[in-house]
Amino acid sequence: MFRLILGLTGTGKTTEIFLRAMDCARQRRRTILLVPEQFSFQAERTVYTTLTGEEALSISVLSFSRLAENIFRAWGGLAKKRLTDTAKLVLMKLAVEEMKDTLQVYQRQRGRTSFLQTMLQTVEELKQSGTYPEELSAIAQELLDPQLAKKLGDIASIYGAYQAMIHRSYSDPLDDIAQSAKLAEEHRYFEGASVFIDGFSFFSPPQRQMVCAMLEQGEEVCLSFTTDGLSAGEGIDIFADQKSTAQRLIAYAREHFVPVAAPMRLLENRRTTVPALLAVEQLARGEEPEELEGEGEGLYLFAAQDRFEEVRHAAAQMAKLVREEGWRYRELALVCRDLADYQTAIRSIFPAYGLPVFMDQKEGALSRPVVALACAALEAGVSGVQAALGGLGGCPFAPGASGNTASEDLIYLLDQLGVETGVDFAKMLATAKYQRERVPGSYSGHHININAPQCALG
Repeated sequence: MFRLILGLTGTGKTTEIFLRAMDCARQRRRTILLVPEQFSFQAERTVYTTLTGEEALSISVLSFSRLAENIFRAWGGLAKKRLTDTAKLVLMKLAVEEMKDTLQVYQRQRGRTSFLQTMLQTVEELKQSGTYPEELSAIAQELLDPQLAKKLGDIASIYGAYQAMIHRSYSDPLDDIAQSAKLAEEHRYFEGASVFIDGFSFFSPPQRQMVCAMLEQGEEVCLSFTTDGLSAGEGIDIFADQKSTAQRLIAYAREHFVPVAAPMRLLENRRTTVPALLAVEQLARGEEPEELEGEGEGLYLFAAQDRFEEVRHAAAQMAKLVREEGWRYRELALVCRDLADYQTAIRSIFPAYGLPVFMDQKEGALSRPVVALACAALEAGVSGVQAALGGLGGCPFAPGASGNTASEDLIYLLDQLGVETGVDFAKMLATAKYQRERVPGSYSGHHININAPQCALG
């Protein structure tokens, strides 16, 4: 049975899914609750604090990545070393060098770090869309535009070399879902299971392959989508992805003789009754809300001259909420369209208001020029390079200068390259943390998080 639960934001879809999943677990039926990775902790806490011990044994709260791990544990696939972000960049560099004599368009760009990062991003997007080197190469051969065909051919060649290097020694997390979906199909992993899926707006091709396996094998699949229905709206439809995904899954279910229940539609907004916020929701859907009287509680618009003024105003409001109204820092967040455009202003303004700053942004180790230079020097035959533990350093003649290249960054990269250093990386990381706690100085040169709780001296 395939069942859809539809509704706008705040109408209780998650509550409905959770209640159905927990009721299924109480009946001692094999139950899977599938949520996005970032929601898995909260979902687990909700489920396992509600159910009794025996009931909780019947339900598994999983993300797609954790589901893939479970399938691998059951049918194999965890023997190879996991590919990290740094190792990806190193392998991409090696793949480009291996294919340098065959490149027709990207010969000049191949040595640039920015090109490697762009290629990695391209490959990751191709994997997420379920496109692999053989298909890309076939498409390139059919193109009528010769220049575009050459570009796509170069990308396919590099992609193929990169994949070959991965398969020799590593497993790429981006391949996990596609590979585990094949195992699930082959071994009928979802046979008799009741699956409840919440928090997704669409599925990548590998994820959709996994959901299709659930539909074919499972006793029940219950899926929630944030949408105003299944029919396509006029003009720009902000729910187009959800509607398209739902329709494709319904079609698949019917083609494979899976019963499809009438969708459950939830209409009442239970999250907020504030008129101003409800009006914003209507505008987002392309509707014209009724004109509101008064100031509009819950919504405040501020026109700033530049990004620094935007951030300064936001910081002042956040500081006021903490100091005068009893809010906690963990209850506040600043959302930007593009964090890269705002991080300079945030780093300079937030400390002035006493606000702690954590930026949800990743940065590759080789994006640091000195680390990339050290790796290039070692590849060129240099027998050794010098670095500083924890990145400690700076310059007495340049106030505010960052620290030196961190020893742990280099050791980590060399480990990923397979270079034997004779250094115990875990102990080095713990020593760097110990040093930072006791020796004052500039440590801005390090990339790896030496403050992580797992970094401790044994």
